[in-house]
Amino acid sequence: MKKVMLLIVLMLLVVPVTGKAKNQDKGYFTIGSNKDYTVFETGGTHGDKLFGFGVSLYGGADDTLQIGDKRNKDAFACKFGFEVAKNSNLYLNGILGLSRTEKCIWAYDPLSYKKIDKGYGVLCGVGFSYFIPNLPIVVSADYDTVRKFTGSAGLVWKF
Repeated sequence: MKKVMLLIVLMLLVVPVTGKAKNQDKGYFTIGSNKDYTVFETGGTHGDKLFGFGVSLYGGADDTLQIGDKRNKDAFACKFGFEVAKNSNLYLNGILGLSRTEKCIWAYDPLSYKKIDKGYGVLCGVGFSYFIPNLPIVVSADYDTVRKFTGSAGLVWKF
């Protein structure tokens, strides 16, 4: 839990907005989830561009892995997007990152011992982010190769 809290604080302090901030530039922090993952993301907008990065923590059941099964664990991803239409506050995003993977390659008994082969996998996907006008709120819907569908919501601040 300490690692998660430290990560959240670091993400809030490092907002990847390039160049000099303009009046319409915004920063954001979101929390989201689906059945197996909790997602923390931070980033910002600069003009009609969106930049962000996030961490996904796996929270699914660990005892369901059988011989030959492969599953993704925690992931780190970057998000890059552009505003769909001028002043629409709707961004189309591309997502790219890495995830830790586990594959069960040998099991003595499902209840007692499993040999796990660990590695890394690629996370890629698309999504939408909408900054609600006149409210400090952003909502996102993403689909990627690791987390599948993920929804998130969070707070927005202006620079």
